[in-house]
Amino acid sequence: MKFFPKKIWIPGLLLFVIGFLFLNNRPVELQKAVLMSTPLIFRDGLAKPYERLPADLSPPAVDIFYATDRQPSDTHFLYPVFYGNERNMGLSLGVARVRFGDDKMTWADVERASLMKERSRDVPLQIEHIRELSTLGAAEELLEDSMRAMDANTDEFVGAVQDRLSQSTLKDINLFVPGFKVDFTYPVLVAAELWHYLGYSGAFIAYSWPSRQRLREYLMDVETTAFTAQHFRMLLIHLAMNTDARRIHILCFSAGARIVSQALHELRLMGYGVSVDQLKKKLKIGQVIYTAPDIDLMLFAARYRDRFGDIADRITIYTNANDTALN
Repeated sequence: MKFFPKKIWIPGLLLFVIGFLFLNNRPVELQKAVLMSTPLIFRDGLAKPYERLPADLSPPAVDIFYATDRQPSDTHFLYPVFYGNERNMGLSLGVARVRFGDDKMTWADVERASLMKERSRDVPLQIEHIRELSTLGAAEELLEDSMRAMDANTDEFVGAVQDRLSQSTLKDINLFVPGFKVDFTYPVLVAAELWHYLGYSGAFIAYSWPSRQRLREYLMDVETTAFTAQHFRMLLIHLAMNTDARRIHILCFSAGARIVSQALHELRLMGYGVSVDQLKKKLKIGQVIYTAPDIDLMLFAARYRDRFGDIADRITIYTNANDTALN
């Protein structure tokens, strides 16, 4: 049996180990995606979502608001600084610029492709940059105390949301809460797509909770939904108290249903003894939509029996008996 000379295999082994460690410890890259298929409602040409765009928008690059309780990533000269998969005791609030199309596509090109039944080419989506505007809470302070200390007049995030609402005829805030096994960028890009097909009305916020991105860590993600529900609850209060939003609508997917149902349940219990009309006026919760909710049926029913549905205008649940992921 022949062996490789030490001068060959030892340096090769060292290079392999260094490369392996580098690839597994690097900060997560900004992800790319392609625009979802055109919704059926737009394919007949009757609906025209882009006829009256707000004056403060200049697509094909738009700003999507985000809220995340992921830990900020470490600095690296090859990768942008944003958020990883670990939990953070504070809630970071900011804005991400998302570009529709490549450098050669104009807004007219993107608009045309967005309404096609069958596209001749994909419309790529990519986050160009991320800017954190403010934070809510920290490990060394009580979350509610940090909210009281925040001045809405100097909160950059609230100010940016207010500016966005002032430019829109529809004064609503939409929140998207994703499922498990996704990175920071996924909910931001999905929120951008959804807002795109809403014709850029109101303000859209992506809630990126710290899932771990591995199927084998599903149980840890389930625990994290309980952790992050407190931050989501306080975000709802923060938006309701400090913005002029008419309604706050929530769309959640898969394990995101655990976060939303727990947060709404806690808000309802906190309002024990307060009339439903007063709670609705204070919290401004509009439509709450659960899509393929990954939550125990009896747990959801128990929370519903505590009447958390009272604080929302409507709750809608979409399920599929053939959902292979949930099975």
